[in-house]
Amino acid sequence: MKKFFYNNIDNLIKTLLIIFLGINFIFLFTTAVISQEIGIKMVVVEGRSLLMKDNEILSKKRALDDALYLASLRGGAKINGFSSINEQTTLKENLLIRPSSHIVDFKILDEKKTDTHFIVKIQAAIINDVNNLNCSDRSNKKIKVTYFQPHITISSDLPSWSHKIPKITSQAIFENLRKIEEIEIKNAENYFIQPSRQKNLPSNLDYVSLTEGSISVRNGEFSIITKIEIYPATGRLHRFSDEIVYQVSLELFKGSNFEKLETFNYQFSLELGNRTGYKNIDSFYKTSYDKIVELTKKSLSRFHFRVFDHLKCMPLEAKILFKDNKLLVDLGTEQGLSTGRVGLVSSDRSMDYTSNDWSVLTVKSSFENFSELETLNPEISGNVLEGKVIRFLN
Repeated sequence: MKKFFYNNIDNLIKTLLIIFLGINFIFLFTTAVISQEIGIKMVVVEGRSLLMKDNEILSKKRALDDALYLASLRGGAKINGFSSINEQTTLKENLLIRPSSHIVDFKILDEKKTDTHFIVKIQAAIINDVNNLNCSDRSNKKIKVTYFQPHITISSDLPSWSHKIPKITSQAIFENLRKIEEIEIKNAENYFIQPSRQKNLPSNLDYVSLTEGSISVRNGEFSIITKIEIYPATGRLHRFSDEIVYQVSLELFKGSNFEKLETFNYQFSLELGNRTGYKNIDSFYKTSYDKIVELTKKSLSRFHFRVFDHLKCMPLEAKILFKDNKLLVDLGTEQGLSTGRVGLVSSDRSMDYTSNDWSVLTVKSSFENFSELETLNPEISGNVLEGKVIRFLN
């Protein structure tokens, strides 16, 4: 009887242990990521395989596969650890190592044979953390922005002093952007342009360049056109409020052809006074012009950060020109491009970094407003890359 009782207890303990370890298997499954660097990395590795004298081609292929795997690990690895238990209630620890990076291009530097092994040495370009590649490094160069004249619409039903408000609004936005250290902003508020017209003109024949000669937006740079609409309203802030409404749209463009990137909209209202029907009361609650100016600037004190958050993560990219047997881009040190910078080229604009349809180029030499490139893989012909977009990474 006792033996039967103890056997039942022993089986119960084993069952509970299995359940407990099974739960731990779920909760103790962990993933550790080695390497926190974001961007592209160039690595040199050697792969090797046993030499099969009757099939050296296969030996070379296996050595190359080994080199590519080692290169991937150099870019970062994911270590998946978990516990398991078998029928004998034996606890076993398991470890699985997988590359967390992607090889986008490589070239063979050397290959050799020993008495026992085939060895392949490669240089590879690898990317890890592919979801965070858009915020580009401009080599400590400021982001260049040109701020053009705003497009203004104002209601005639507002007080006579209100015609000054759109300019004050525009100047407040400009001054807030100017205070951001990472931005170098050019004041072109006296120059009115239509972006749709700019797209149809060569960069050396744009309207502003023809009329003024000093204002131009190059590739790798940005421009801003603000649309400001001011009109009256009542009852928005409270039942008797008499208000002035600001509808601000800030349009962000890139490059010399004014490609539209984003529109940032912001609307707010300020109280001009009360409209109760009692003149004495209404006159007492009127807001002064100076107070309206103060509140306008205060209301715009955070708006510019939305623009900066977008600008700071804009990739540095340009179309490749193949001229005189050289690969060129119209980006240089003024746009933050320096010698040795690495870029990716693909015919696919989806920017899928996990695909294999990529070529890696580096900046061979960089000048003020243009740079010469060279391919990582010397077998790639320059004329194949002409007209393709290169995106420069960290």
